[in-house]
Parts: sequence; structure tokens; C-alpha cells
Amino acid sequence: DLAADTPYSYEQAVDNARMLLAYEFPLQSMERIMRSIADATAASGKIESYKNIAAALGQIQAKGRLTARELIRLATAGIPVYQILREELGMTHEQIVNIGKLRIPADVAIPAILRGMEKRYAGAAAAMQRTTKGLTNAIRENILIISQNVFDPLYQNLRVNMEELSNKLEAMREDVRKGGFGYMLANMFPPEIVQRIQLFAANIQMLIQNIAAMYKALAPVGRAFIELFINTFNAIMPFINMFTRVLAVLMQMLTSNSTAVRIFVSALGGLFIINAVIKLILGFSATLKSLLIVKLVAQGIIYLGKAIGYLTMMLATNPLAAFVGLAIGGLLAMTLASKKFGSSV
Repeated sequence: DLAADTPYSYEQAVDNARMLLAYEFPLQSMERIMRSIADATAASGKIESYKNIAAALGQIQAKGRLTARELIRLATAGIPVYQILREELGMTHEQIVNIGKLRIPADVAIPAILRGMEKRYAGAAAAMQRTTKGLTNAIRENILIISQNVFDPLYQNLRVNMEELSNKLEAMREDVRKGGFGYMLANMFPPEIVQRIQLFAANIQMLIQNIAAMYKALAPVGRAFIELFINTFNAIMPFINMFTRVLAVLMQMLTSNSTAVRIFVSALGGLFIINAVIKLILGFSATLKSLLIVKLVAQGIIYLGKAIGYLTMMLATNPLAAFVGLAIGGLLAMTLASKKFGSSV
């Protein structure tokens, strides 16, 4: 509830509460002390002060008196402890400077410090909780509290079942140590059930033994298949390697001849050009049938102009390549035009 009412998490509140309890603070005063620390931390604006203030108060409680070390620690945490001592205990500046000699007992110093913190910072944690960060923490902690109350019966039931299971397993462990697995079964089930379980276990064991025997019997067959595969692979691979080597040599010979490579590329270019012209002719006839002559003529002029321009460029730069491309393109055109010629080719 404290975590849900302040901008600090449940884990932070638990750590501080455990620390203060370890320093022997009374349990009935814990909520008041924790809220005072939460308010002072919220006012200081330092999240680390939440733990430092609790630790400083715990040190005072453990030493049984107020020392300068704890005053410095509280001042570092943002608590105006010197002013609080002057107000609550009427101490002068000289007395505070010589605080170690005064030996102010913890049961006087701690209540005075808490009173001064409450007067200055009461409600600071509640105000900080109204911020976005504080509201987020409050929502989270309230959800956790609701979830705990909702699921606690299920958790308790699960815990009881787990405890029963743990007890049964402990009893089974002792039975196995005393008389083995059979003795454990005899204590767990009636005699007729034990006999059936033993028969079932024997059948399973026999099945496993049979499978192991079959595996051993088939082991030579498996080795024979492996040897056959390896021998077949070794017999075929020389021919495959020879064929791939011949292909590699031919490719090296072709690519090493730059003229042959240019002729080959030009021939491919001629094929693409003739293919475009043939598509144009076929599209022209289809367009005539659909009475779209104007569109066809316009497209045909554009495509034909591009083809002629490309052919002219090839003739100017590389006549031999252009001639080879035209020859191959013509051969392709005759192949497409005549089924007989195509089948002969």
C-alpha cells in the first residue's frame, strides 16, 4: 500500500523496510518512518536519497547516538538536519559542531529528525505521485496488488499441490533406497496393479532389445549400401570431371579471342532486332484486322526507325559484326516464316 501511495516502487519500499528492521526499528513505527522518508526524498528530488536517508537513520540507531558522520550523510541527501536540530532540540551552532562530544542518544535524535522532516515535507510524496511518473508507478503497484488478491487462492492451491507432490517424491526416494524400484511400486499401488506395471515394463524392455538387435542385424546392409554409393561415385566422377574440363577449355578459348566474342555479342544483338521486327509485322497484321491502322503505322515507324538507326550505327562502327547479325537475323526470319525450312534447320 505504501508503494501504491508514493512514487516509489514496491521493491524500493521493501528494501528500505528490511534495512530499518535489521537496524531494530520497532515494527509499529515502520509506516510513519517510511512515509517521512518518502516525503523527504520527494522534496529533495533525488531518488537515491530514498535509500540514503534510511541508511543514515539506521546507522544512528545502530550506534545508539548521533554522530557527525550521519549528519553529513543526511545533509548530502538533501535534509537540512542542522536546522532541524536547532529547531527541535534547541541546539546551538557550537553544539552541532561538537556533536560527537554531546553523545545525543538515538531515541532522542531520531524522533527529532523525523519531526523536522514531517513539518517540512509532509505530503510531498503524495504531490509527486500526481505527476506522470508517479501516476504510472501508482497504476503499476495497484495492478500488482489487485492481481495478488485475485490470484492468491490459485497460488495457495498450487502451493498445496506442490507440497503434496514434494512429499510423495521424498517418500518414493526413500523407498527406492530401501528396496529398489519394485519396492517403491509395491508401496505406491495395489499388488495387481504392480504386476501389470511390471509386465508392461518387461514388454517395453523386450521391445527395446528387439529394436537394438534389428539395428545390429541391418548394420552390414547399411555398410554395403554406403560402399556401393562410394564405389559408384568414384567410377562416375572421372567422366564428369573430364567433361567439365573440356567445357572449361572451350570457354577459355572462346573468351580469349576478342574478335569471336564481339561477333557473338553482335549476333545476339541482331537476333533481338529481328525479333522486334517480326513482332512488329505480326502486330501489324493483327492491328489491320482490328482496324487500328493509324496507331500501328505510328508505332511501326517508331520501332522501325529505332531498328534502322541501331543497324546504321553498327554498320558504321563494326561492319563485320553488323553483317553477321543481319545474316543470323535473316536465318531466324526464314525459320519462322517457313515451317519446312525451320524443321530442316
